[in-house]
Amino acid sequence: MTDWSAKNPYSSNLTQNFVLNGEGSGKETRHIVFDLALSGLEYKAGDALGVVPVAPSKLVEDLLEISRYDVSANALTLERFLIVEFLERVIEQNSSTETQFEFPSELSDTIVEADKRRLARVISNLLENAEFYAGGATCIEVIQINDGVSISVFDNGPGIALNERSSIFERFARGSEGGRRGSGTGTGLGLSLVAEHVKLHGGSVAVSENLKDGVGSKFTVLLPGVVR
Repeated sequence: MTDWSAKNPYSSNLTQNFVLNGEGSGKETRHIVFDLALSGLEYKAGDALGVVPVAPSKLVEDLLEISRYDVSANALTLERFLIVEFLERVIEQNSSTETQFEFPSELSDTIVEADKRRLARVISNLLENAEFYAGGATCIEVIQINDGVSISVFDNGPGIALNERSSIFERFARGSEGGRRGSGTGTGLGLSLVAEHVKLHGGSVAVSENLKDGVGSKFTVLLPGVVR
């Protein structure tokens, strides 16, 4: 597939085909197919159809994930788990910087009921966003609020302008700082997926100033009614 640049990647049509790896082979390989002719993408001659093989890029994975919300094909798979232990594992797997983890001691034995996969994606996307645009997360803080939990991710980046703190959760939004913060290699879908996953839990996500350090941003996820 020749090179193409996305003008509006989300509008592309995505399908999944299962094809055999070779003649006489019984092994299936999943392919993600872009119908570029209907997509609004900029592409060269010969790019009318592009095929991305198994282990697709983060962009393709994010597009497939968010497209399921558009067709109401998402439902929570609820599990009960220790919130502190869960967050420790997610931080260990996703943070490449020295990220502090703060929580009140009484929360160590607190069990929540949530979609574990989606919540892990929420936290990993917030950590990834901090890595791309703010030099990495400095701290994650979790507290209990009534029968819910609040999870905050702090960074020491340049912050997000007040008038962009809602639009930053829209699809393909990067904000005015996106072009000069960190490596800036995100797909532009990470925060919108955070918002979708949290909303499916009946919760909310917001960004504010990092008053703890006096610089940077604080992303806070509120999940009501999850404590068991």
